[in-house]
Amino acid sequence: EAQSDVLSPQWSSRAADFVNFTSVIAGVAALREVVFVGEPLDHQVAVFSRRTGIQIGVLPPPPAGFGLPFIMHAISDDRVVILDAGGFPQLAPFAPVNPTLYEYKVNATADGRFSAALVRQTSFSNVLVGFTEDFVRLDDGRYLVSDSILGIIWIVERDGTIEPGIVPKSFATSDRIPQLAYCRPMPTVTVNRYPFLFADSSLPGVSPIAVRNGIVYYYSPCARGLYAFRLAILADNRQPNQRAADIRLVAATPQNVA
Repeated sequence: EAQSDVLSPQWSSRAADFVNFTSVIAGVAALREVVFVGEPLDHQVAVFSRRTGIQIGVLPPPPAGFGLPFIMHAISDDRVVILDAGGFPQLAPFAPVNPTLYEYKVNATADGRFSAALVRQTSFSNVLVGFTEDFVRLDDGRYLVSDSILGIIWIVERDGTIEPGIVPKSFATSDRIPQLAYCRPMPTVTVNRYPFLFADSSLPGVSPIAVRNGIVYYYSPCARGLYAFRLAILADNRQPNQRAADIRLVAATPQNVA
């Protein structure tokens, strides 16, 4: 939809096929002329013309290649950030992953010409990560990155250093933050008469995350609700685990939803 249509109080929703895939896809992000689609099992990000729906290339991979390009967001008119999750989560026995944020500067024209250059990358190799399902860029250039297994919200500073935002006191089961960490087992959910299970039969903690007007919002399938906390608490003088006391429930998952 054109932006003017979306912002109009009288806009109506319309849907149409954009492109059909035969491979597994993950995140999607769009700039004015192109759409990026993650193909994690093929270790690449496909690029499509927004006008024609025809694939015009792939995003140039980083030097070591993409491991699991999973989530992506456009952060400006010519920049897209790819979250490479580093690998699939492993819970039993637990094995951490090594996610990386890749920021690309993109040049795309209406006639289908496309180029992109990797301008920044941030590795999480120096911190413990179970699996991350989303990230959000703040107005000041920092990022928040969530860990949906260990129940953590990390802060990526503008210089690439990683600081704890909300982190449990330890990774012992007794110290987990209930509103952030995963839980297992996942209840069996029937979809079109078939049992459906996800991620080794577990429910993720922090899943989607967003920031609006100084408030951080996230949804937790495990904690069954939409939660929020003030962005400002991530800069206070408390220990990272103590900040969890400010997390508030915004809307609970209805009880009749399995």
